[in-house]
Amino acid sequence: MQLQLEMAVRARLQHFDLVSALTLAGAAERVLSDMQPGDANLSGGFNSLKAFLNENVSDPKERGSLAKKARENYDQLRHADTDPDRIHHLDAEFIDALLTIAIEAFAPRPKAINGNDLIAWLHELPPVLGAFWFLAHLIYPMADAAKRKNDPADADALDQIQRWKTSVDPALYDGLVGILQSKSLIPNP
Repeated sequence: MQLQLEMAVRARLQHFDLVSALTLAGAAERVLSDMQPGDANLSGGFNSLKAFLNENVSDPKERGSLAKKARENYDQLRHADTDPDRIHHLDAEFIDALLTIAIEAFAPRPKAINGNDLIAWLHELPPVLGAFWFLAHLIYPMADAAKRKNDPADADALDQIQRWKTSVDPALYDGLVGILQSKSLIPNP
């Protein structure tokens, strides 16, 4: 699973190959989600599309419908022969979110008590996955979701990334993002 996720990151960042990134990340997330109990939820320490929907959508039919919608492009690409004329609309931000979810399903992120716990978890991740996770959180303000879920400790830890982002010289921030996106940080296997 680790290699599959790393290849998805490489496809996304090194080659801007959204189709490969989506199919690799989608397959990894699907397998990791299927390995979780049927009633997995975010509060129980699970992270996957299934866990998110279990926690936020009470109606099982609606959960199934939303899961199908979220996985629609992945499923269509997986079975491209069933509708070869279909036009796919690939969204890099959605693929980044799916990769982030899959990384956290692969190596569950503990609810952060402080920024040090978050850093310790990042150090435990394989470097490619940790670098991508950090990059995604630099680019997209994910702390807002934790605040909406009324999880102040997690929101604070994620918010520290955003506070750091706004407190440094913009050139330094752009340089860090450039390093995280560079081919030198994510070597080919």
